[in-house]
Amino acid sequence: MKISLLVILCTSLLVGQSQLQLNTDKSSLSILGTSSVHDWESKVNTYTVTGQINGNQIKNLKVEIITKSIKSGKSIMDSKTYDALLEDKFPKIIFEANALNINNQSVNGKGKLTLAGQTKDIQLKGKVTTYANGILKVEGTHQLVMSQYDITPPTAMFGSLVTGDEVTIKYNLDFTY
Repeated sequence: MKISLLVILCTSLLVGQSQLQLNTDKSSLSILGTSSVHDWESKVNTYTVTGQINGNQIKNLKVEIITKSIKSGKSIMDSKTYDALLEDKFPKIIFEANALNINNQSVNGKGKLTLAGQTKDIQLKGKVTTYANGILKVEGTHQLVMSQYDITPPTAMFGSLVTGDEVTIKYNLDFTY
């Protein structure tokens, strides 16, 4: 009797909640920035996204980025990026949100971003498109100031190339549920 009551309780908590499955072939995550010489872009090649959709909320969202998978196409820039992000001590960048609200084709809510050993609250805002066949697309950008995470913007060429302090995280994530 106690076991069946527990099963009923757990089942009722999960009704209407579906696990999000990331479609990595249709998803992308990148970092855009500026420098004293040229604008730049680095692509994130290895990341996972987990969470559930429950009605008009994305719950228990967790994004894990492998720092060494951030690639610009230029090995010197990549090396400076890893050094700035303290990759040897913090090999992952993590974003977590308990609940993000979906309303009128937008998603927003607060979460915690852990970057180079520093965790800060951030407000996430993006666009959501839902399709009848169980596909959810979440896309947007987030401006980030590196110095707020105690990250010194990388430099090169004996200081003549200086990376801007602000970067833009661009995400385009496709899920099935």
